[in-house]
Amino acid sequence: MKKALITGISGFVGSHLAEFLTKEGIKVFGIAHPDYSKINLKDIEKKITVFSCNLLEKRGLEQTIMKIGPVDYVFHLAAFSSPALSFQNPKETLENNVISELNLLEILKDHKSSSKILIVGSADEYGEISGNKSSIDELTPLNPGSPYAVSKVAQDLLAQQYFTHFGLKIIRVRPFNHIGPRQSAIFVVPAFASQIAKLEKSNGGVLKVGNLN
Repeated sequence: MKKALITGISGFVGSHLAEFLTKEGIKVFGIAHPDYSKINLKDIEKKITVFSCNLLEKRGLEQTIMKIGPVDYVFHLAAFSSPALSFQNPKETLENNVISELNLLEILKDHKSSSKILIVGSADEYGEISGNKSSIDELTPLNPGSPYAVSKVAQDLLAQQYFTHFGLKIIRVRPFNHIGPRQSAIFVVPAFASQIAKLEKSNGGVLKVGNLN
């Protein structure tokens, strides 16, 4: 049976990925921050193995990875994920996103991992696109517009270095907007959806949307 490790498994994307992999017959291990809720995993908690660990603490992370043992796939999803909130916590955003990935890649390198590793960047790395370009591709210059976006560029390029210099089997992606159940209401679509649901139950009211410009 193939095995996978998901960092940030209790989050929006991590929990959906865990469900998908278990249905595919893959044994799933996860790492969740000890301070974060694991409510998203309630339907599959008996089918997976989850370890509480702060990725900023390298020694604890290494001990956790050694307990899990070699895996076929590593999905690195753990991150501070809000561009808007990153302006309020720039230092925390950069430390959390960059150092956590650095710790993970260092450990995988030191243990000569042969896992296929997915490093998740963001379309926010491209920022504002100049000119009349109606679509972008991987050759579009990066232009991060928030501390979050800067942290994702750093993650992206750090992953490239560990692929180039240490031979880790890394794939880098820059996903665009994705939405769905369990996504935090700090993001626009779930914020609207949760308000609409409440308004329907209370027979109307005001939908707060912020600046739509």
